[in-house]
Amino acid sequence: MPKGSRQMLRVALTSHLLPALSQRGFELAPWTGEDSKDRELRSSFPWGRHRRAHPGGGLELVEVQLDKRDAAFRLNLGIVPAEGLVRAGVQIPRDEVWVHYLDVYYTLYRWPRFRKWFSLWLIARQSGGTEAGQADYDALVARVVELLPEVDLLFSQNTRGSHMRKVDAR
Repeated sequence: MPKGSRQMLRVALTSHLLPALSQRGFELAPWTGEDSKDRELRSSFPWGRHRRAHPGGGLELVEVQLDKRDAAFRLNLGIVPAEGLVRAGVQIPRDEVWVHYLDVYYTLYRWPRFRKWFSLWLIARQSGGTEAGQADYDALVARVVELLPEVDLLFSQNTRGSHMRKVDAR
């Protein structure tokens, strides 16, 4: 992976996906407690969580997760109950819940059946080793922005889109 590819992906996400989430009413949740000090967590989720109100007092969460090795990402989605969660006898307030804490959540992938993250791996193979540029990453993220109506349907009608995989952690 070229050295600047992760940086170009971050720039594209910041320029295209994050504003699109904001336009849909999602706000960036502040880092809290031990999460703010966890280097691995901040590396995988550099923007933390995006949330908006869900009918009934809960929260709709969207997390942009970066792959640890490659210039790739996926979106993690879930609905936090108004009362938060109880895990191992400890009450977790709704504002401190991460998607993977939920019993059931969803992940938006390029190909959910194979758990393929959004990346430029196919373009890199087809170009015979030519390095991808910022415009390639911008186009990749723009394609993901076009999938955000699937996220809206999940949250409004509990309808899973064709790019989503359901995770049942119960």
